[in-house]
Amino acid sequence: MSRAPPTSPRIKRRRLSHDEDSDSAAAAGPSRWPAPATTTLDSNLSDEVLLAVFSNLAARDLTRLQSVSQRINRLAQDPQLWKRLFYNVFVQQPRLPTLSGLRSLLANDTTPSQRIRGLPSRYYSGHTHDVKGKARAVDQEDVRHDGLDWQSLYRVSANWQSGNFAVTELLARAGKVAQPVEPSTPRSSLAGPDRPLTLVQSAANLIFTASRQEGSEAVVRVYRCDAQQRSPRTQQGSQDVQEPHDPTKSRPIAELRSPRLSNSKATITELRVDVATSGAATSSVANLFVAYSDSTWSIFRVTSSLDHQEVVHLTPPASTTTPIVLASFHWPLVATCTADFHISLYQLGDSQQPHLLKQMHSLTCHWPATISLAPFQVEGPRSKLGKRRRSSTEQQSQSRQPSTFRLTVAYCSPAYPHGWTLALQEIVLDLRKGAGGFVSSRFATAPSQHAASRSRDNAAQRSAAPPLAITYDDPYLVVGSQDNHLEVYELRGDVAPAPLRLAHRRVLYGHMGSVLSVALEDGRCVSGSSDGSVMVWALADRPRLNKTRMDHVVTLRSDKQAGTGGIPTLSDLLARVRKEGMPPVPHAIKWVSTAYDRVLSVLGSEDEQVQVWSFTA
Repeated sequence: MSRAPPTSPRIKRRRLSHDEDSDSAAAAGPSRWPAPATTTLDSNLSDEVLLAVFSNLAARDLTRLQSVSQRINRLAQDPQLWKRLFYNVFVQQPRLPTLSGLRSLLANDTTPSQRIRGLPSRYYSGHTHDVKGKARAVDQEDVRHDGLDWQSLYRVSANWQSGNFAVTELLARAGKVAQPVEPSTPRSSLAGPDRPLTLVQSAANLIFTASRQEGSEAVVRVYRCDAQQRSPRTQQGSQDVQEPHDPTKSRPIAELRSPRLSNSKATITELRVDVATSGAATSSVANLFVAYSDSTWSIFRVTSSLDHQEVVHLTPPASTTTPIVLASFHWPLVATCTADFHISLYQLGDSQQPHLLKQMHSLTCHWPATISLAPFQVEGPRSKLGKRRRSSTEQQSQSRQPSTFRLTVAYCSPAYPHGWTLALQEIVLDLRKGAGGFVSSRFATAPSQHAASRSRDNAAQRSAAPPLAITYDDPYLVVGSQDNHLEVYELRGDVAPAPLRLAHRRVLYGHMGSVLSVALEDGRCVSGSSDGSVMVWALADRPRLNKTRMDHVVTLRSDKQAGTGGIPTLSDLLARVRKEGMPPVPHAIKWVSTAYDRVLSVLGSEDEQVQVWSFTA
């Protein structure tokens, strides 16, 4: 019987380390099988396929992809991707309305043949600087698409909705305020409307400030709001030392002075930027209207290189002694209003002497008030919400200098036996006609208190005190109240001779103090209150539901305001009142203004401060 051979014991092999494995492989020489070539996703797919894949991604994913490689970065920045995202998020179902020009451009899917009203030039791809002020090159992609930087437009709109902003303080103060913020008295004296001592205006990437405080110098300070500010240099002995840079504070880069006022003690009473050139895509010029306390006024022309000159200086007749406290400027028209409601219309031309078109005076107007000038089409359909629609032919005609304008004056009016109401006057002018170009005039008043109390929304106009702030942008009239809320009215009515009507739409609640200032542009409303908060509201059209949505979007508060406690809770406020009495508000928002990518505000305590809330970060 054969015996089976003994089995050899199993030998355990020691696992080689990575270094030993590499050395043994190198000693064995080259392998018979070549190593497989490394492949990536973007190396085997065409640009068209990758763009089709990227079209299903959200904005956050596209932003992350831009850090993968140069090719992916280029494709993830494709304007058509961001244009589609902008349309889906901010046009179809907007939480906060965007500019009407952008909405019309995306709805019609056309290339803009003229500038979009309110859109700064830095958001056009052909501009030599991006949204952060860095230099950029212009390539063929800018020409192939519609010429807009849709990624930057998306970023700004997203920052608006999320409340992502950066605050910069302008180093220009009007000095100590003589009295605390109080409601203005109707038909006040020389001061006119109760407003801050610091005047602020904005045009493109420039901000203009001036002080209307008695005895202050008649100088307009110019700031740049989209460039990195350099720290000033000072002399210490024989050395030139650069001061530490504070990124939260911006210093003036130029000053505007009238040579005709070198020997005068006049102060500035009003500033107004020409809306026809403030948002132009190709224009590098900003026209600025400046009114003085001696009843004279000037127009300065400022270029992008900060070259400036005084192109107009008008001295009114000797009978006019009341200075201008309110103005509206749309080239070639200027509308001025004095404290006693003398309204004058001037037409500018090639000559330096403006032509007086019309003078008007009213004894029934009361402050606060607002005036606005805008191009107007005499004939054309209106939408159901009241704002007139423009055809493509009319929009192309607006790229040229218009000849027909509408002057709108909104003001307070007493309603007897007690209380206040609102009134609005519309005047249409045609510069091609004689006799001052007058075409038509219409008048509308808001419902009285008693009529509003019988309506379904009986919260309208509960207070007998006059409003504190009024602003108008077709078709909405927004009023700031002492009762911590805003009231929204809509101007309804077809073109003349059909009558106008101010319909009360809604009351907006949210502030914990009196609403001292309101600004409105293309359905985006910004309000400032004595509680130190700035609130953003949406008055947005919803075409699918055929209605308008009006609600709160975001509340803005800077670190300085947060450091002072911001808006206190009810328990904290009651405890402080029991211990110290009612404390004064340290940072009341006296004035606000809104633009596409920023909000300007004037904070008032003992010293007034100008702050710029930028949404380009």
